[in-house]
Amino acid sequence: MSYDFFNTKVVTTRKSHHCEQCHQPIAVGERCSYGAGLFEGHFMSYYEHEDCRAAWLEVVADVLRDDDAAPFLADYDDLSESRGLLSDKYPAVAARLWPEHAA
Repeated sequence: MSYDFFNTKVVTTRKSHHCEQCHQPIAVGERCSYGAGLFEGHFMSYYEHEDCRAAWLEVVADVLRDDDAAPFLADYDDLSESRGLLSDKYPAVAARLWPEHAA
């Protein structure tokens, strides 16, 4: 599995979107990461909060060394090993992923 091409850039939204990492809204006028590419013959694009992208890159660093694709944070089967890191280093991401535990 691989991308034929893939690009990311930081944009300011002109309309609301949802974050593929945490599945929460991205507000109009908010800076976020936009990714687009061709994956196995299918065009895909998505938006993600900047801090969700940073958290994802840190959490999946080992996976990305072996493969060029990894699930979004909200789609991981088990984030329990990364929960402490996310709560300490990316508290807004943790609050969006687990709103029932937000302080």
